[in-house]
Amino acid sequence: MSEGRGILEHMFDQPFYVTEDTPQSQALVERISGLARTENRAAAQRLDTIGDLWLIRLRDCGEREDWNEGLLR
Repeated sequence: MSEGRGILEHMFDQPFYVTEDTPQSQALVERISGLARTENRAAAQRLDTIGDLWLIRLRDCGEREDWNEGLLR
C-alpha cells in the first residue's frame, strides 16, 4: 500500500486513554456485568424453550419436512 495508509492500520499503535478506577466507575462496571449475566440467563432460557418446542413437534409430527408449515401461515 502507498504511504498515506488508512487509520485502521494504525488504530492500535497508541495506547487507549484509561482513567483511574473510581467507586462510581467500579459500580457501573459491576452493574453492566450483572445485566450481562441476566441477559445471558434469559437467552439460555429462550434457547431451552425453543428446544422444548422442537421436541413437541418431533413427538407430534415425527421427522417431517413440513414442521414449520404452521409458522408460515
